[in-house]
Amino acid sequence: MRPRSKAINVIDRFEVAVETLATGPGDIRSRLLSAFISIMVFRDGDLPDEVRKDFAWVVDTLTKKEAQYPGEGRLHSTLRQMRNSTGSTVAHKIFGIYKRLLFLSQDGAT
Repeated sequence: MRPRSKAINVIDRFEVAVETLATGPGDIRSRLLSAFISIMVFRDGDLPDEVRKDFAWVVDTLTKKEAQYPGEGRLHSTLRQMRNSTGSTVAHKIFGIYKRLLFLSQDGAT
């Protein structure tokens, strides 16, 4: 994938995540699950340096808890135990990454 089309793909996936967080059905946990599915495909090299630390924080926060039941992954375990206030903080961080990506794309930095 060419660098410009890669940047557009990153922005598009974060846009889907933000839209899901804002308009998706269910509580914050179910919306975070859907939003994270849109962006979990990215690795450090896919993202601009300016957002890597925040993205790593999102991934770490959403996969913090060990699975407690057979067939349950870290993401589901974490979301099941997550407080609404933490979910809101994660959603805000995802939105902040999206805004930063948009700014960088206008600035030509991506």
